[in-house]
Amino acid sequence: MIKFDDLKIDEEPSNTIVNDSVGDVVLSLKNKESLKCISVALQKNKNIHFNTLGYWNFIDVVKVVISVIGPCSLYLSSWSISNNVVMQLSSMKQSGILKEINGVFDFRITAHKSNEYTLFKSFANNTILTHNHSKVTLLYNDNWFVTINSSANATENPRNECGVISESETVLKHHKNWMDKLIYG
Repeated sequence: MIKFDDLKIDEEPSNTIVNDSVGDVVLSLKNKESLKCISVALQKNKNIHFNTLGYWNFIDVVKVVISVIGPCSLYLSSWSISNNVVMQLSSMKQSGILKEINGVFDFRITAHKSNEYTLFKSFANNTILTHNHSKVTLLYNDNWFVTINSSANATENPRNECGVISESETVLKHHKNWMDKLIYG
């Protein structure tokens, strides 16, 4: 039996990629360049568990997933959003990479990120303000069903964040269902 006190933490972050017996992947990546590992690990009906170690953020993961799956629709739930993320999402929508954008945000975003939320609303298909602390991103098209369930808001946060990237139609439909109920009533 391994005791908690016996676990060692590396002094320096390193790229770690581990495949488990059911085919799930665990990633600890030490820089943005190593995000390409996600593009290799992303497979149908598999999960990628990750932590960022503070080196990469929400929009970095979204862009890597889109590079694999191609043009898609996006659903986003977040407590906050940054100007840079809003600008990049807007650019991806204008270019046709993102076909549809829907957002679920907390009421308080209008107090602490009012300009960003107003800009997001200007190009998003639908948004809703509600009591929300979830951070879930859905990226899907006819061939891919990717859910990113993470501790990270839609910002450039230099803190360590963790999450799971799932390629599963069942998982995506579960999250899309509750988001649609909030958005459309």
